Amino acid sequence: MIIIGERISIIAKKVRDAMMSRDKKPLQELALVQMKTGANYLDLSIGPAEDGGEELMDWGVKALQEAAQLPLCIDTTNPKAMEAGLKAHNNKWGRPIINSASGEEERLNNMMPLAAPVAFSQDKCFESIRAIRLFKELNDPPMKTVVGLSNISNGAPKELRGLINRTFLTLLMYEGLTAAIIDPTDKEMMATVKTTDILLQNTMYAHSYLEM
Repeated sequence: MIIIGERISIIAKKVRDAMMSRDKKPLQELALVQMKTGANYLDLSIGPAEDGGEELMDWGVKALQEAAQLPLCIDTTNPKAMEAGLKAHNNKWGRPIINSASGEEERLNNMMPLAAPVAFSQDKCFESIRAIRLFKELNDPPMKTVVGLSNISNGAPKELRGLINRTFLTLLMYEGLTAAIIDPTDKEMMATVKTTDILLQNTMYAHSYLEM
């Protein structure tokens, strides 16, 4: 499965402060640690960024790829900032992914059903699992799918969130999920991904597979 590192988000104070001051070092450190722990992509989330979003995204993309030789997931609802990120992206390391969702009803009606927090609505959890399978079955070639995993456990106690996230990911992988936006520095999460990939015969077993 493709791992998209989630830790470079403007929601986090450390990241937000670095973005606002254009201090690339903290972002590059987060990029490197995620790359070293198994990320295949890095999510760069700047939020709506209505004021100066184009310049911020251009700066962020170049700062991350200067440190980590990985493709990026361009995460913003600002179309101009998104375009700036795509133009700045170095495709030498792979093609970028566009990650954005508007709250506009007309756009949501055309998008994949979104996973509601399990603590809020368990039936939506099942619908998301079923949707992954249906997208795979109804398209030739099969449609590629991605989830923002931690959304599923919003509202649950902290001590349960990791377990809920890992279990949900296993179910999604079984149904054919292509990629997930997760924290690659979470050792239990990465162990779950690697073990599930082996059990699904996506990778070959070796005694040292957790270290690979």
